[in-house]
Amino acid sequence: MERPSIILVVAFMVAQLVATFIAVWANWSFTDIKGCGWKWAGVVWIWNIVWFFPLDGFKYALRAYFDPIQKRAIEELLTPEPSTQAQT
Repeated sequence: MERPSIILVVAFMVAQLVATFIAVWANWSFTDIKGCGWKWAGVVWIWNIVWFFPLDGFKYALRAYFDPIQKRAIEELLTPEPSTQAQT
């Protein structure tokens, strides 16, 4: 898989930080919205990070299952290579 460009990564990080600040500090009287505070923002961030890794693994497994070329590449990566050094 290709890595995303640095511009996309920076844009994503800025958007997440802005969304977090809005969620924490939003006290808008015209919509009756109150900020959730840093405690709940931290809970949401931890929840997202904890679930990211299992879902990312699941994504790679499905991609390997449905893409034969990717499946072969992963199998080669996971298959141990025999040692080429002579045993002493």
